[in-house]
Amino acid sequence: FPITISATGSGVTKTTAFTLSVTLALTVATPTISPNGGNFAGFVSLAIQSATSGAPIYYTTDGSTPTQSSTLYTGAMTLTNSATVNAKAFKSGYSPSAVASASFTNTLTGTTGTGKTYYVAKTGSDSNSCSQAQSQSTPKLTISGAFGCLQPGDTLYVRAGTYTEEFYYPAIAGTSWSNPLTLSAFPGDTVTIRPTGGSCGAPCRIFTFGPPHQYIAINAFILDCANCLYDVIKFDNGAHHIRFSNNEIKNGHENGILGGTNNEFINNDIHDNGNTDFDHGMYITGPGNLIQGNKVHHNKGWGVHIYSSGHTDVSNNVVRGNYVYSNGTSGTRGPGILLGSGSNNIAYNNIVQGNIDGIQIGFSAANATVYNNTIYSNRGNCIVVGTPSTSTILKNNICYLNNSGITDVGVGTIQSNNLMTDPTFVNPAASDFHLQSGSLAINTGINLFSVGVTTDFDGLARPQAGNYDIGVYEYH
Repeated sequence: FPITISATGSGVTKTTAFTLSVTLALTVATPTISPNGGNFAGFVSLAIQSATSGAPIYYTTDGSTPTQSSTLYTGAMTLTNSATVNAKAFKSGYSPSAVASASFTNTLTGTTGTGKTYYVAKTGSDSNSCSQAQSQSTPKLTISGAFGCLQPGDTLYVRAGTYTEEFYYPAIAGTSWSNPLTLSAFPGDTVTIRPTGGSCGAPCRIFTFGPPHQYIAINAFILDCANCLYDVIKFDNGAHHIRFSNNEIKNGHENGILGGTNNEFINNDIHDNGNTDFDHGMYITGPGNLIQGNKVHHNKGWGVHIYSSGHTDVSNNVVRGNYVYSNGTSGTRGPGILLGSGSNNIAYNNIVQGNIDGIQIGFSAANATVYNNTIYSNRGNCIVVGTPSTSTILKNNICYLNNSGITDVGVGTIQSNNLMTDPTFVNPAASDFHLQSGSLAINTGINLFSVGVTTDFDGLARPQAGNYDIGVYEYH
């Protein structure tokens, strides 16, 4: 910028002008690690992102400072050991970001269980002893063959290959989430479970749980029920606290998942299940389940279907951060998400796209809450509140390019800060529902911190600036 200096002496003023150039160095935004550390049992899936577009992120897991020679982050990753994860982002023409750090502790170490690790591989033998199966060089051959070795706190790793087993009331259980039993594909291996025979003459399902099944974590398998007669996974009464994470759950003759009480379904890909519109991606029939971060798509009926089906309590289920799309592929029924029958069920931060209806509240549901969802291009209603549902709350939702808007025939419904016009997405044709600058959804939502909506779909804190934004993403 120009600078002028004047000096006066002996009646003469001399002026000197020159230009000073200043270069302002931009700095890459510090990455965010989600979850930001903490304890986990057996494994944890984490994601890293930077608010600076086009800035590659490099990370380490040994506590050292990342450089551009460290591991490049390419997508969600799974930790199975305690670690300190450091992340740093770089971009040409920018100063590198500060280091983000998060510490994770595997609580299986030092628990009251035996904490042993066992292996199954296609090169193994079920005649190998349990002691031998603790070595990768002498594994068991079948998953069922290793079950007799397992105690609460143990981990069973399955190496690459296709396993043709069905697990009907498997003899495995943990005692708590600090002392669970963990069944996992070996990190980096592709493990498919596709049964070919079973208790029904053909496979009934891949997993059937009942009492005393509890505190079991199942991670990173391809669960392919192409040969099954019924569902991929079923929970009978008495089973509880079972976690499915990072699995692909597909080709169930009926539902992908049926039943469930106090279970967790995290980061799974649930698709192509069912034969009719009575068959759903997830048919949840009990209380207290967490449904988080899943892709639920191309199922014949509903995507996520929460309904009593003979149970007395289907309350307090949480459906958050899921991408639920293209369900209802058979017949005329198939909303993305149903909150039905129970009380205090909640759906928030979900992308619901291309289903028959978006979100449905019905079948005597009470106190259902629907917050900060992006509901786009569904073939029917954006949201349906059916009779005799009571005290439904709908806030901060985007409803755009659905065939219809919000249909409410419930009792005592509260609607607030829902956007029904063009929210100016970045690229909806590519399913990128981030907001562009100037979007009508920015800073026009209502603050929902007190009811637990504290982050957006990407895990960023709400609000980023000013008020809450409407829909699944905060603009940043």
